[in-house]
Amino acid sequence: MSIISNPKKLKVPDEPFYPIDRLYLFDRLDRLSWEKKFGEQAPPWDRRCRKKCWADTSVLAGVDDPDASYVEYDYFDLSSRSFKKMKLTVREASRPNLPGRYVYPEYIIEPTPAVMMNPDGGEQPLNPRILCYKAEAEQVARELGAAAVVESKAFRSGPFVIHWNGEQRRMWLVRLGANYLSAAALVQAKAKNGVGAPGKWQVLESGQPVWIAEPQETGEHDPRPEVPIPCRRLAENEALYLGHPMKVVVYRTDMESEYNQPGGADSGAFPADLRTTLERIDANVQQLLALAVMDAGKGER
Repeated sequence: MSIISNPKKLKVPDEPFYPIDRLYLFDRLDRLSWEKKFGEQAPPWDRRCRKKCWADTSVLAGVDDPDASYVEYDYFDLSSRSFKKMKLTVREASRPNLPGRYVYPEYIIEPTPAVMMNPDGGEQPLNPRILCYKAEAEQVARELGAAAVVESKAFRSGPFVIHWNGEQRRMWLVRLGANYLSAAALVQAKAKNGVGAPGKWQVLESGQPVWIAEPQETGEHDPRPEVPIPCRRLAENEALYLGHPMKVVVYRTDMESEYNQPGGADSGAFPADLRTTLERIDANVQQLLALAVMDAGKGER
């Protein structure tokens, strides 16, 4: 992942009140908004971790082992309606973990400048599908537990000779048991659903390995709560209004508003929207009580 995602440099808004998410140091992103913002996909869903809709790459600076180093953040816990702290490894803090399908890139077989020379001096293009890089061959060999990777000796002598013309790929062979297998064919089989797509090797009784594709985990039904978004602490001229049952409001103590009433936030004054809701509830309760009294009177007669 090559993106840069740093915490916002937040100032106290020049407004009398605002929602709690104005304190968040990162935007809450999904796969679509992540790619739109950073120009590349978020990494595939990692089932070992909880959903995480933000990333802080600034914590990677000067860290040698991101799995053994930790960073601490403040966040606002909506369930307890209070500020708390959380501790994450640098690796987890620096990466998102977004549900959804990851599109694995296609394995592209580049054309080759290599040519096959005929006995009469003529030449013809070499099929690039038989070529791969040594590192690719060695990776497949490790996955299969193969004994060795060797270069094919074909066309090193005889009437047909390859002129490589700067080509770095070669016809590598993976020795698995008594069989010598084309590394290029194995690499291409593994990438049939995209480079890095999930799957595993299965070696048949014949000794031939087959790549078995596995369904991609998307995390869309993961029941665990997501990692909270870090936030800044309140400034001296800010306070929380917690009297609303459905939301938390931050208000400026140095600016007049419906949340900053004379006598303070605990004076008993309600914001206009909450007062309207309570009045409506009270009216409904009074109506239900009147109906209950009427029904009771009918029963007595």
